[in-house]
Amino acid sequence: MVRSLAQWTKTLSFPARLSPNRASKESVVAAPGGSPTPSAASLPQGSDKTASPVPITEITQIIYPDPDSEKAIMGSVVYCIHHKEGCQWSDELRKLKAHLNTCKHDAVECAAQCGAMIPRVLMQDHLRYTCARRRTSCQHCHNEFSGSALEEHQGNCTHEPVYCENKCGAKVQRRHTQQHLQQHCSKRLVPCRHCGQKYTQALERHTADSCQAHLALVCGLATRQARQLDALRASLTRLTINQSGALVWRVTDVAAKMAAAETQDGAELVSPPFYTSQYGYKLQASLFLGGNGAGEGSHVSAYIKLLPGEWDALLRWPFSHAVSFTLFDQSGSPERACNIVESFVPDPTWNNFQRPSKEPDALGFGFPRFVSHEMLKKRNFVKDDILFLRVKVDPSKIVAV
Repeated sequence: MVRSLAQWTKTLSFPARLSPNRASKESVVAAPGGSPTPSAASLPQGSDKTASPVPITEITQIIYPDPDSEKAIMGSVVYCIHHKEGCQWSDELRKLKAHLNTCKHDAVECAAQCGAMIPRVLMQDHLRYTCARRRTSCQHCHNEFSGSALEEHQGNCTHEPVYCENKCGAKVQRRHTQQHLQQHCSKRLVPCRHCGQKYTQALERHTADSCQAHLALVCGLATRQARQLDALRASLTRLTINQSGALVWRVTDVAAKMAAAETQDGAELVSPPFYTSQYGYKLQASLFLGGNGAGEGSHVSAYIKLLPGEWDALLRWPFSHAVSFTLFDQSGSPERACNIVESFVPDPTWNNFQRPSKEPDALGFGFPRFVSHEMLKKRNFVKDDILFLRVKVDPSKIVAV
């Protein structure tokens, strides 16, 4: 930075010295008329003339340059103006200006043009640590920022280690403080898994002292969950149960089940329950592959029985709707198929069609000689060891409520 000589010597004063070859110039004042008027000091003593009023705003003193004095002063030995900061330079005053252009303690404008005035000796530290335009990286996350952006980033860096706010003594990265407080902090509040109360150090003692109370809570919870499971199972059953009034029953492993029926008396296969409508009668079909009653040992017997339903109190009793059984012939073409169909209309006087009780041995009604074993083998009623039986209630006669 270039400085003028007057800037460095502005606190110095140079006394005036009259030259023997130059007439001294007295102080004069400009009269209002414009002509100079001698001052009171220049009037002869004893003069009868009264001095004119002097306008103080126009007083001027003229001092002529004195090259000899200036030369003497500029040759004086002085210290650097930064000697208090540690500069050891001393020389003639006239050399001070040149020295300041290289003095390491003299302040110059930042090399990165951030606007700051920095001593040369501190310039590198300024550019590295404090300059607003420096490029530097965060020591925690290693992302690069400008100087001003780094100052804003500091104190908010997610990777910066900070002390736990619970004062447990641990230091964790700012981004992991919540996880530390919830899972690892030795002074965190840990809830009892039974009663929900929160403890710090006394959780183990609380657990030991409250075993009976916790056991009662667990038992109550188990009871409530069992009820909820029952309710969920009932809801699932209602959602999945057939409510169309027609059941197509797929019976698998027919050969193995027929062989078992030959050795077991009364071996019965039961179908999934189904409803005649959304709020109708609840029914269930059953098969005796080895035969039952009059068809035992020679025929397949098919029956249907009423089950206790949710809407029985709203239905008309006895049950009086036509029921049909269809055993499908699984031939390749529908034209060649020869299905076996049997149907009946219930007699209102039979006990089988009265409102059912909750006893497990409810009576069924159907056909003991539905299809003979011989006929079952002749046609394609069983294919891939599977047979299909449809049980259908006549929808035109379903009457609810």
